[in-house]
Amino acid sequence: MPGTSKPEESLIPLADRIQAGDPEAEDEFVHMFQRRVRAFALANGADEPLAEELVQETLWGVIAALRQGRVQQPEQLAAFVWGTARNHLNHRIRLKARDRTTSLPPSADFPRPPHEHENFERQHAARQAIATLEPHERAVLLLSLVDGLGPEEIAQRLGILPDAVRQRKSRALKKLTELLSRQSQPALRRLL
Repeated sequence: MPGTSKPEESLIPLADRIQAGDPEAEDEFVHMFQRRVRAFALANGADEPLAEELVQETLWGVIAALRQGRVQQPEQLAAFVWGTARNHLNHRIRLKARDRTTSLPPSADFPRPPHEHENFERQHAARQAIATLEPHERAVLLLSLVDGLGPEEIAQRLGILPDAVRQRKSRALKKLTELLSRQSQPALRRLL
């Protein structure tokens, strides 16, 4: 129909006015979206206080983005508002889920069995020792020991000769053995 415009197009001048610093445009924007964002929050599980906080965070966030010219498509302002509201709500839900912790009963508080503790210490020491290796040595060890590849396959992946793979692996294992043998705990010496 001639003379009519899409609702999205009517948001472009509003976005431009907000970017220009027009406080009346900001009030108009808040009036336009405040109830909608609140309804969205309540419909998606927020309680009253959280819904009010979400409205404030969303609308101020969008206004700040408009002021700074970070809204690339002002004709999509409504979608930007909904995306911002959804992101804020999801963030709040994640935070709330993290806060839901309960203490374990005293009967559940028991030390790790000695063999698990020993394994943990060995693995921790091994990770620390491996982290001290040069990147090319670590790569060869991981491809060999973790992925189970042979020297020819490793050489092909890394673009080096199979003899270089063998040398790097030998050097890396020697370094690890020396480093772990210096550890004071006997369990760590049995790693290699």
